[in-house]
Amino acid sequence: MKKAVGIFVAAACLILSLFYFLTLRPEVSSDSSNPSSSQNLTKSTVDQTSENNSTGAKRWTRAAKGDAAPVAMGTRIVSHKPADFENGSPENAIVTDGLQMGNNPAFVSRVLPYKTFGLYISPEESYAELFDVIVPKVEATSPEGSDLTFEFRTRPPGRDWTVWEEVTDDRLNQPFHLDAPAAAWQYRITFYANDSASSPKVLGVKMETQAAKNLAATENQNDLPVSTQ
Repeated sequence: MKKAVGIFVAAACLILSLFYFLTLRPEVSSDSSNPSSSQNLTKSTVDQTSENNSTGAKRWTRAAKGDAAPVAMGTRIVSHKPADFENGSPENAIVTDGLQMGNNPAFVSRVLPYKTFGLYISPEESYAELFDVIVPKVEATSPEGSDLTFEFRTRPPGRDWTVWEEVTDDRLNQPFHLDAPAAAWQYRITFYANDSASSPKVLGVKMETQAAKNLAATENQNDLPVSTQ
């Protein structure tokens, strides 16, 4: 009896196996004759992903409207607009649709014929890579009976700030070659007018720096190259 049951179970298993093989087995693609078809599919998926990632990278690196145009390697351009002026240090200077002198009469001008003045110092901009050329660019309006001065200073690594250097009208948009490579800069604007209504107005500032070759910023002055001549 037990032997008959065993034969019956074996036959049932064989029948189920044949049924699965003939009806339920996965279908084979028409490309199954090509042994590399699965590899091609994988490669296609990777290529598509790579292409999508590449497109994403371009999207991030593409300049948005209002951004600075592409510049040469080693060149940095920092643009300050009215919203950025809020981060600086004003003394009788206010931010409207631009940066201009305030109305505090206590700021009496020593420069004739102007009655009052205002002062603004930008935030410090620091870089990991040293620069030895700086190009200041200023967009401003100056009504009749008013004036402004624009100055900048730099700080070599491990040293104090340099003295303020005035940028005259004929030096705007022109490169200043520094005496020593620097790692940071600031600018200062002084407004002169008889009142806030007649004040000059700065609409934007761009500071372009060009990296010094073969130098890296360091806080240790001893790390700078030393001339043996």
